Amino acid sequence: MSSSARMSDLLTVSAGHRRAAQEIADCAQRGQCCAFLGPRLSGTSEVLQHVRNGLASDPLTKCVYLDLRDVKSSTQKEFFASLTEHVCAEAAAFGAKGCARLGKTVSSGAEFRACLKKCCARLRSNLVLVVDHLHIIPTDLVQALLTSLRAAYMDQDSSGPLFIPIVCGALSLATLTLGQSSPFANIARPVFIGGLDTGESREFIRMCLASVGAEVSSGAYDELLRAAEGDPRLIDRLCRDCVCSAEQRDVRQVTAGTVKRAVRHFVKNEAQRYEPVVEAVSLIEGDPVLLRCILLLLEKGVVERRELALPLSADLDPLTLTGMVRKVAPDSFALKNGVYQSFLKEHFHPRYVGYLMSLVGRWDEALDCLEAGLEQGTREVRLDLLAATVNAMYAAQDLEMAASYLARGLAVGFGVQQARIWYAEPAEKVLRLVGKIGSVANSTLGSRTEIAMLDDSLEARSYRGPQSLRGQENQAGIERALPLLLTGTEAVGVVTLLEAVGERDQLQQRQHDLQLGAYLAQAARAMEEVHNRQEQLLRIARLEQERTAAELRMAHEIQLSFLPERPPTYPGWDIAADWHSARQVGGDFYDFVSVDESRLGLVIADVSDKGMAAALFMSLCRTLMRVSASQTRSPALALQRLNELIAAESRSDMFLTIFYGVLNLKTGQLTYASAGHPAPLLWRQRVGDVAPPGTLRALGTMLGVLPRVTLEERQVTLEPHDVLTLFTDGVTEPIDSQGAEFGEERLAGILRANHELPCSEIVARTHAAVWDYAGQRVQFDDYTLVTVKRTAL
Repeated sequence: MSSSARMSDLLTVSAGHRRAAQEIADCAQRGQCCAFLGPRLSGTSEVLQHVRNGLASDPLTKCVYLDLRDVKSSTQKEFFASLTEHVCAEAAAFGAKGCARLGKTVSSGAEFRACLKKCCARLRSNLVLVVDHLHIIPTDLVQALLTSLRAAYMDQDSSGPLFIPIVCGALSLATLTLGQSSPFANIARPVFIGGLDTGESREFIRMCLASVGAEVSSGAYDELLRAAEGDPRLIDRLCRDCVCSAEQRDVRQVTAGTVKRAVRHFVKNEAQRYEPVVEAVSLIEGDPVLLRCILLLLEKGVVERRELALPLSADLDPLTLTGMVRKVAPDSFALKNGVYQSFLKEHFHPRYVGYLMSLVGRWDEALDCLEAGLEQGTREVRLDLLAATVNAMYAAQDLEMAASYLARGLAVGFGVQQARIWYAEPAEKVLRLVGKIGSVANSTLGSRTEIAMLDDSLEARSYRGPQSLRGQENQAGIERALPLLLTGTEAVGVVTLLEAVGERDQLQQRQHDLQLGAYLAQAARAMEEVHNRQEQLLRIARLEQERTAAELRMAHEIQLSFLPERPPTYPGWDIAADWHSARQVGGDFYDFVSVDESRLGLVIADVSDKGMAAALFMSLCRTLMRVSASQTRSPALALQRLNELIAAESRSDMFLTIFYGVLNLKTGQLTYASAGHPAPLLWRQRVGDVAPPGTLRALGTMLGVLPRVTLEERQVTLEPHDVLTLFTDGVTEPIDSQGAEFGEERLAGILRANHELPCSEIVARTHAAVWDYAGQRVQFDDYTLVTVKRTAL
């Protein structure tokens, strides 16, 4: 029996293959687009042929099978021309008149779609187009083909014959065919095929060996299962190899030894060309997180889901897409078989993994792997490790990180157990400690973190030289200082280290010193690059800070220009105001609006945010408030109009609280409304006290939240020597060291104590009291206070 015949028996063995065939057939019968994915050589083509044979008995459906291995694809134009030619030839074979001529002039995706539509019409039946081996063609052609198929599928009349695309490819195409950016996203039903389970694998092994009449020992069955479980093509391949090997050796029986020899040969000589392995390795090498998971599986055998640093889902998780991993429990995973395990273990040796990790800049992981290679006796890894530490230094974010990689290179590559790494700061005339090997407590190299360049220490003299110097010998060894040289006369730092006495002979010491000197020269250039990059970033940051500060100063000045330059003066009235932003610009504002010759509008407001955004919103609200106040003398109507204008002009999520009162300068009558703003305080001269809290409260909701608001309008009369104080919550909410707020009662107390003073003095003493209460704590809210006193009739 041939190999293809054995693979066709998969559907009699594998429940997964039968289930996939049924799902695809269901899609065809329901007119649903489908994407069928599985590992390469896993029997997907056999499943499609089974579906095709089943559809042949349906008089209302014609199934065209298109193998992309037979389609020319050197250019997109040639691809669609060849694609159309094959489809039309198949349609013509079903008796569709004129279809063979349709493919002669097609050269684009649009013409291909038009051709598909005509084929459906001429067949007078549903057309199921099965596109196999999608992974054979380049990615850009996959994208173009899926786009055309989607357009043809979506742009059809459901009352006539339907076009139903079914595409099939390797698991690596999952994102391209089913991901959110795929043309098939949200329209294609995904159908996946996995490997054989243990029982199915054993049965397939029996079928493959029985087909050639081989005599097989029980141990051979077990070895084949361990080697190839889950992969039908691999089972078929190893069974044939074992039978051939037994025949070549003139042995009647396939034994466990025969299987082991075949497996070793396959892993060593053929696995690197075996398509499922090639595809899986490509996916693993392109994803460092996936690579770490595979290494963990190689190390531990079985790994629980919680140990894997990957997002695992039912269909599209990276582990599943390799086709090499199986579930051994609901939340545990293992590699499918011994061949996969043996190959991956040899392929992903520490040196190669270190190389892969370095390609993506995962330097710590790369160095871990290279160190593991050294520990396993792979001495040639040493040069790779030293080169990786230098590259890691270049990529380091700061000098300390660069020095840590240098320390790692010295420790692992040169066996240094104690060292100090110093970097020169010429502006400060010091050598600064940036890295070390060994603890300070157990070191003879000292515990200083800075050394003056003019010091008489070994490090300073080596730097000034610049030259390598030897210190005195002691029981721990010999202290050495080696400059980090950019050129023969320019050093950027020094490395001091401790070497054992008599560790090497003269020739070995010379070679060691030459290698160490060359390595430190490369390290010096890397550290200088990091230092220069840091300096450049700091300069850019300083310039950006200066630019931002200048813009904020300008914004502060502009915002101040929106506020009244000074309070207005009227006979019989004293008015003062005080404004401070928590940042350079803020959201509080106050205003005085001249309604007419005898009426003055008093405005105080607090925008919901702070900083630049609040300042911009504040400037808009101030302008709109003036517009609203000019249209009516009613404070409530003015605020309602302001709310409508904010809704029309602003698309931000900000809102504001605001108090607006119209003061009759002749009678002292104040008509006011409030949109969620704190009620003002009022000193009553005839009562001799501040009116109870909330006396001037008017009901209303903040503006900028609802399209329409209802506001209460009230009146109060200011008599001679009465004092009205308007404020924002930045006056009452500063906290002391115990977290207690300043509060309205303290504000009322200041008003009681100072009501006889001019308003300018009242606001000044209030400000001093609030700042003294809060101490040095940061001001979190803008501060605004307006005081109005009626001085005489």
